Amino acid sequence: RAENLNHLAFEDQVYLQASRQNLTRAEADDEINKITLVMHEECMPGSIQDFPDAFKELWQVTEMEPSFAVLQSIKSGENPIKIEGWETLARDYFNCNATAPQ
Repeated sequence: RAENLNHLAFEDQVYLQASRQNLTRAEADDEINKITLVMHEECMPGSIQDFPDAFKELWQVTEMEPSFAVLQSIKSGENPIKIEGWETLARDYFNCNATAPQ
């Protein structure tokens, strides 16, 4: 499908840029995940949320939902997106005008 090919082309460009920046494949995979989370938050309906308190209490969960935790670390500046020009890639491949969360 065209959407799948588009996503694969986006990933190829991220891997290429990661290589230029001397990042490993594993680091590039982490960056793809971070970019995807920000695009979801900025350009898609809804938002990435933590587990509800009732769920945490029932299941004795003490940690944040993993995607929510990563997004919070990006927003706080603790874990910024390292791929230079990622905003352009998001716009070019997904028509998403995401910016680095503040």
